[in-house]
Amino acid sequence: MAVYQYQGFLLPNATIQADQQSLAGDPEDHAGRWRGFESIAALRSEFDLLLPTSGSEASRSRGHDDTDITMESNAGEIESVFVRIDLRSVDKGWISAMLTVIDRYELIWVSWESGCVCRSASEIVGDLCKSSAARFVQNPKGFFADLERCRSRGEF
Repeated sequence: MAVYQYQGFLLPNATIQADQQSLAGDPEDHAGRWRGFESIAALRSEFDLLLPTSGSEASRSRGHDDTDITMESNAGEIESVFVRIDLRSVDKGWISAMLTVIDRYELIWVSWESGCVCRSASEIVGDLCKSSAARFVQNPKGFFADLERCRSRGEF
């Protein structure tokens, strides 16, 4: 894990108990939670719009530099979705688009660093702001102030 990356994995919200605050382990430890997720093709298409695609059907990576989305699958079922965001060169628009996809498909973000289970875009932004990688954002005061303003207005 690079110190300038905000990393986490995604899980379908419907498979997580409401009182579960931490999901320890690797994304692969939670592969069964994706069973029955019906929007695989649509989710792949959304990720393709966010970042360029490379890799095989079983392990598709999307991204450039050190920002990527990796979706592992087996027999047409998702096993894991892992996201790394390079905070040295990411923009508010990309984060907003990613948060919109997460909300649209009712996914949760599990922070790799803190283990925090984020059930909303607002919680993800809060966790991102507190991450050790946040110090690598160019113009952090303006960047995080913009994210906070968008979050408080309910834009994502």
